[in-house]
Amino acid sequence: MRKSERITLLLVPESGGSTFEVKLHRRVLMAAGIGCCVVVLLLTLGAKSFVEARALNNEVAALQQQKAQLEDEVGQIEQLEQLLARLERSNRQLRAILGEPVKPAAVPGADEPQANDSASPDSETLRPNHVRS
Repeated sequence: MRKSERITLLLVPESGGSTFEVKLHRRVLMAAGIGCCVVVLLLTLGAKSFVEARALNNEVAALQQQKAQLEDEVGQIEQLEQLLARLERSNRQLRAILGEPVKPAAVPGADEPQANDSASPDSETLRPNHVRS
């Protein structure tokens, strides 16, 4: 038996009025069903993208705040470096005035004592770039 190419929908009102009959081709009905599925899929993807966009906006705001905080910290570090350079200059000037030998700035990581440092009694407690008082 061959399937019919049309589907008939019969609408009957409860009040007993006249019925309404709609005849649709199967292809039209299939296209409408596929179209509805596509619309639901697109709405779902759109909602998901909207939520992701909102989350990314929040993340961007947090990252901008962190960036501003890091820029402030970098500014503070630069100010501290300038202060340290001024203090080192002042230290060298004071040592020159007092007649103490001016040592060149120590290389970071050079913890080995020099030959002339071993004569002082507290050479083990001194570290490079530290001034004893």
